[in-house]
Amino acid sequence: MGARDPCWALESPWSLPSRTEPPCASAELCQERMDSRVEEGAIYDIEEQLHTRDTSPAALQRFLLAIPLACLAALQRGEDTLAPRCCKDTMMARIVEIMEDSPPPLVLADCLNAACSLSTLQPPLRAQLLSPLLMAAVGQTVSGDWQQEPIHTQQFIRALPYDLQALLASLLAESPDTARLQLIMEHLSPWLESRLPQERARALGSTTALLGVATTLPGFDIFVKIDKFL
Repeated sequence: MGARDPCWALESPWSLPSRTEPPCASAELCQERMDSRVEEGAIYDIEEQLHTRDTSPAALQRFLLAIPLACLAALQRGEDTLAPRCCKDTMMARIVEIMEDSPPPLVLADCLNAACSLSTLQPPLRAQLLSPLLMAAVGQTVSGDWQQEPIHTQQFIRALPYDLQALLASLLAESPDTARLQLIMEHLSPWLESRLPQERARALGSTTALLGVATTLPGFDIFVKIDKFL
């Protein structure tokens, strides 16, 4: 995790400085060090999950929430990739494994958001991972039946289709071409013919949102390329 700053003699990467530690020279420096601690804690939780494959709810939550934090920290530094020891494909593969286990809606929402954050960074996702990701994300979101979930989770359930739309849009923006659009549509199209109205509605909403995003992408000849999918 790197050399420990003597001004921050902490045991846990998530710990806060004690009152007895020397004050920072400035508010900006304090914020910078705090941001660094948050990022280190996020990287720690990511590596811990990839090493242990801990499926407890707390461990999964730490892992899935750590990914957007690490991605945001990289972007704020002006970088478009994570630290060398954090492999984008490895993290995405773990997210897919979690989604394939039919997680509860709160965990699924965290999976979609974590995958969306990762898709904004370089390098592009390997083609071998894209189809499993789409199959898990689309399948779990469109076919989910959460009528028995507690009332306090309903707001997250209602947001799941929008979380999926954000992920699909990010995946298309990563490689804005006909091949990527076609691949995503191949995973949405079967659900448009589902016998269940709610599944058709969710698939239609995602399809409409995706095509709308495609019209805004630079260099994407929407009139030529989308016509084949309608």
